[in-house]
Amino acid sequence: MRPFDRSIRLAEGRGDLVTLGGDPDAEDVYRHANGRIVEEAESLGDGAALAIAVWEGRPHGTGDATADFVAKAAARGFALRQVRTDRPEAQG
Repeated sequence: MRPFDRSIRLAEGRGDLVTLGGDPDAEDVYRHANGRIVEEAESLGDGAALAIAVWEGRPHGTGDATADFVAKAAARGFALRQVRTDRPEAQG
């Protein structure tokens, strides 16, 4: 069994696997997932939530999923750490 499948099975067995319904090809699927990720993190945390965004630091047009995640986390008061992929030092 592959590591990913093993992790899914373990999480499912503990009741820790969150699955989303709906159409996986829908335009807003990532926005919906981002909202659930932020909600889940907020419910599990002790008030000191941290969002980590791995991106170029700016949206790529409307509907950018990472920008949406950053905005949702910021709206809930999460601290934000960015791992920038557009800088040479980020490639180490």
